[in-house]
Amino acid sequence: MSLDQNLFTLNIRERPGDPRILELVDGHDTVHYRKERIDGSLYTFNVFDPLSESLLATVSAPAPSSKQKTIELHNPSVPVELKFSGSFFGSFRWSFSWEDHEFEWKREECHLIRKPDPPVLVAITKEPAGKIKTQSVQFMDYNLHRFDVNDRKGLEIVMLSALLSFQDYNESQRSNTRREESGSSSSQNVPRSAPAPPPPPAAPAAAAAREPPPRPPKTGVEMIAALQANNGVDNIVVFDEGAVHDYARYCSNMLQSDVALFIVIRSSSPETVPKVLQVVHQTKSILHASGEDDELYQYVQYDKDTPSGKKAPRIIKLDDGADKYQPPSSLTVHLSKIPMPELQPRMKAPDPIKVPPPPPLREEEKGKNKAREKEDKKKQKEREKREREEAEAARRRAKIKEQVPEGRHGRSTSPPARNRLAKPQQIRENRSSENLASTGGSSRSTPFLLPSWITSSANSPSNSNSYNKLFTSVRPSSTYGTGM
Repeated sequence: MSLDQNLFTLNIRERPGDPRILELVDGHDTVHYRKERIDGSLYTFNVFDPLSESLLATVSAPAPSSKQKTIELHNPSVPVELKFSGSFFGSFRWSFSWEDHEFEWKREECHLIRKPDPPVLVAITKEPAGKIKTQSVQFMDYNLHRFDVNDRKGLEIVMLSALLSFQDYNESQRSNTRREESGSSSSQNVPRSAPAPPPPPAAPAAAAAREPPPRPPKTGVEMIAALQANNGVDNIVVFDEGAVHDYARYCSNMLQSDVALFIVIRSSSPETVPKVLQVVHQTKSILHASGEDDELYQYVQYDKDTPSGKKAPRIIKLDDGADKYQPPSSLTVHLSKIPMPELQPRMKAPDPIKVPPPPPLREEEKGKNKAREKEDKKKQKEREKREREEAEAARRRAKIKEQVPEGRHGRSTSPPARNRLAKPQQIRENRSSENLASTGGSSRSTPFLLPSWITSSANSPSNSNSYNKLFTSVRPSSTYGTGM
């Protein structure tokens, strides 16, 4: 798997001259951890801090190929159990617990398991193809920060200790395989003493003795795997050969491994349709017992190979008539760890509800309806007539209101003018205008003549003062008070 150059990377290398010691260095050749293998009857190695030479962890097991190891951290002492959780197909999976979280190494990846949510990647490695020999490792710190992990340094040491034990496990498996192969070849190459020449009748028995021993019979699951060799990884065809529990074990191993996300179990003939149902039922029982059926989806399809134009009856009659129930000729069941919407059954829309028409009316009801309609029309006409009369009366009232003059009795309703004192000259002018109006409107003015007794006395100088007094007394003084 390709690594991210922006993340912190540790490279694993052997110390020159001592293959028992492995060093984990960064890009600047700075050693961060050191692994030292301890010789002995038990499998043990230690992980040290090269700067302080302090012992960080110890990994121990009865043998390198053991499927259960113990990782013990020091200062303080914390034991952690590392267990092999692979399946029948040889999938490489090791799991351990740290604080309240479950972790699992899968070949080149380490995940934090959180059911029912998908796992989170926390570490990746780089290995050569076909070998478990780690060259580099990276930790996804940005994913670890999403979870509550108090001792992150301790988690890093546990993950590295588990990773360093995988290479020893792989080498032990390979050495055991080579030892078995060499043992079988050496046993065949051992010179045998030439047997005494048997008599002619015993020749067939000697030939039978020279034949290799028969191979042990295959187990039930191995026989099922041999039958499915040409059907693909996720396609399982149920035949008459093989027991139901062997098929169920084979299917459960497929779902528990990382080989396939779903499997398809199909019948090979109409006679194997009931057997398919039994296989599916036992497969789900095995997964339920192991606690791995939380996210299992089942989709059933039958009679997929029937010719077009023939549909299954919607109503199955169980009597002994001509349409007797016939079991499906083929059955296909999908067991999936992920939802498959394309296989979800589609519901057919229900038929619309048909409302029956109303029953026909009788003659009496028809007559009543006609009389009721006639009365309604009469009331409608009376109502329209009344509305017309009210509108006409409103128009008349509006017209009368427009003809009435403003004010009371035709007089102006403006307030009267204020009573002001007029000057004598204005009074005379007003009176002259009134006289003109009364005499017919003559424009000639008549002179104002004084009496003779006034003029005679006024001519004498001695009577000038008396004249003035007299003129003053003659002047109408009431003019200023009357407001004429």
